[in-house]
Amino acid sequence: MKYALGPRTQALLILALVATLGALVGILGDRYIAQRRAADTPPAVERTGPLRIGPAPGMRYGAALAVRLDLSAEQREQIERILEEDRVRARELAAQFQPQFRMLAEQTRERVEAVLTPAQIEQLRTIREDRMRRRGEMRSRGMGDTPPPRRRRPARPDTQPPTDSMPQP
Repeated sequence: MKYALGPRTQALLILALVATLGALVGILGDRYIAQRRAADTPPAVERTGPLRIGPAPGMRYGAALAVRLDLSAEQREQIERILEEDRVRARELAAQFQPQFRMLAEQTRERVEAVLTPAQIEQLRTIREDRMRRRGEMRSRGMGDTPPPRRRRPARPDTQPPTDSMPQP
């Protein structure tokens, strides 16, 4: 018993076959590209300590240098020793100057608040508390000291252009 397919049915079957093949080719191509990228990416090294800006996210600087410069074990050990010594010195400097930075920040805060009205001071404190809360949330999610994406600040009411000249978001 032969079944004769009409032209519409044939067209639908061909479209379904082409769509299925296209999806399969896309999946295979994506996997191929992902494997190539994974092969080109240096191995991840477990991050210890605070988030640092460096050549590879999640890698300590010495480990990243070792991968990128193809260091020998001896070179890697010497560089790690040098970097650890400098980390200790950097912490000592931070401990020495941190109180001065905090004092400067406190003086700046006091000078700014002296210019503001009591309502503005309250609003500023709310903004600071919100910012500290967001930082704490980011740190708890393992995002370090990365600031949140910048939001456009609304224009002050006394400087806003007429509403008919600007589209509303």
